[in-house]
Amino acid sequence: MTYRDMTFCSGDGCVKFNKCFRALTHDVEARAKSMNLPISQFVNPKEVDCYEAPKSNDLRRQSHKTSAA
Repeated sequence: MTYRDMTFCSGDGCVKFNKCFRALTHDVEARAKSMNLPISQFVNPKEVDCYEAPKSNDLRRQSHKTSAA
């Protein structure tokens, strides 16, 4: 048995992550931990049908934010 009996997704850069019901957020992890239940995760989120890669402009913005931090 796993938390909520479903598979969660780490996103791996998916632009839909923040709106996805399968998003593996800190809240999901905390709730699973409090119930002492393991979390089922997709091995490769980029292979899930709903995965949407960022557009090239988004990638440039992300890399700029990372290097500026």
